[in-house]
Amino acid sequence: QSVDAMHTLGATMITKIKAHAQANADPNVFSRANIPPRKDASPFPPPSRAHALRTRLNIDGSLTLRWKARQPRGATGTIYQILRRVAASDGSGPSNDFVHLGTAGHDKAFTDRTIPAGTASLTYRVVPVRSGHFGQAAEHNVNFGVQTPRSRVA
Repeated sequence: QSVDAMHTLGATMITKIKAHAQANADPNVFSRANIPPRKDASPFPPPSRAHALRTRLNIDGSLTLRWKARQPRGATGTIYQILRRVAASDGSGPSNDFVHLGTAGHDKAFTDRTIPAGTASLTYRVVPVRSGHFGQAAEHNVNFGVQTPRSRVA
């Protein structure tokens, strides 16, 4: 019981010392109390790039884009920005601009219900974002009526 009481008292004192240091912005309080200062948490690396991108044409004409991405343990809140570039079947070629379609979360899937009529091909870009940090983008090409190459890093 004495050891438990001493442990509780010591833990309470350390908590008060840390609170005092934080409230008063006094970094010297730790050395005066003879305890190590609190270490800052190491930042997570940027979110991981999407890979293994694949699409499925749905019966209603929409396209569902799916991918895989593994984030570091403990990293939460990663979202994926989905952008698209369209090439028309009239031979006018792809637009140079990617248009933001929306975002996806932990399910790593997005359904595009806004494919313009007469589209020959699409390029999707998936950009991971966590805490304002952007990861490396991945792109996936979809050619209607033609077999497509695999995903590549943008």
